[in-house]
Amino acid sequence: MNHNEPTEYQIYHQAAEWLDKLSDGELDSLSKRRFYNWLKQSPNNQKVMTAMLVSWNSPQLTQAVNNIRQQNTFSIQHYITTKKWLVAPVLAICVLALSVNFWQVQPIQDVETQYQFVTQIAQNKTSVLNDGSVIDVGADSQLDVSLQQDIRLIKLKQGLAYFSVAKDKTRPFQVNIGAARVVAVGTEFHVERNRNFTLVSVYEGAVEVRAAENGHTSLLKAGERIKIANNQLSDIETFEHIVDWRYGWLELNNEPLGYLVEHLNRYSDKPIVIAPKLEKIRVAGRFPFKQTQQSLAMLTQAYVLSLNSESDYIYLTPNNEQQSVEN
Repeated sequence: MNHNEPTEYQIYHQAAEWLDKLSDGELDSLSKRRFYNWLKQSPNNQKVMTAMLVSWNSPQLTQAVNNIRQQNTFSIQHYITTKKWLVAPVLAICVLALSVNFWQVQPIQDVETQYQFVTQIAQNKTSVLNDGSVIDVGADSQLDVSLQQDIRLIKLKQGLAYFSVAKDKTRPFQVNIGAARVVAVGTEFHVERNRNFTLVSVYEGAVEVRAAENGHTSLLKAGERIKIANNQLSDIETFEHIVDWRYGWLELNNEPLGYLVEHLNRYSDKPIVIAPKLEKIRVAGRFPFKQTQQSLAMLTQAYVLSLNSESDYIYLTPNNEQQSVEN
């Protein structure tokens, strides 16, 4: 790792500073050159700027950036060669400016606010953070929130949550799910941490998703989702339905039965145990979460399954097959 390279958080700060200047009006010629050089300096700079533009959804800012990209054709080498008498003082000023900026954008580790959310079986919870963001926490879920000076950090330990992120270009909103992470500035997205994979869905704006610390990243826009499994990202998929667990329903299209049962268990008063051979059966339809018995009845009729409810468990097995559970 090159310790001279700016961290990801520093790049977000730098991008935010440029967007601030651009939102104040057209840049002068020197600032345009500096901005163009900053974009060319690293692919990460371009990626972060693109993500922030998508998230802000401002046609004016997007056009301003595109104009500078297209119009700025000056030669750095020519500028230095013809202005040699300016090189030394300019370098001195740049070093001073970089020192000041570096001091300003260093992460401040003092935590402003901390939250911890824990929901029980069949319990949903909606909370407003002090930055204006809203988190809808699903049943049987757990997450920690730490709002700091330079970042809004969320650790999703278990379950699922829907995030409506208040815009704050100086503080990225980052959700960690084990080694994976999702980064946004101002958007709406959903994260559910399941037994075998994590699903990220974007409803508004855009987010950046990374499967592992040094893994590949993908930029998701509204109407797109992606799965994270075994530290790998799946292909990006599009989705159209907006009915989700917040409305008491789960809408599936050719998903494993085990995935549905995992969600139903968040609302069932007794654990639902499924026969291993049924885990990967593909199911489709709209299932009511809170009416667990109704959803199970729909499954038994549509997929020829047997339902056996005992004092401590509900067993879902192939029809006419006895299911046993080893202690």
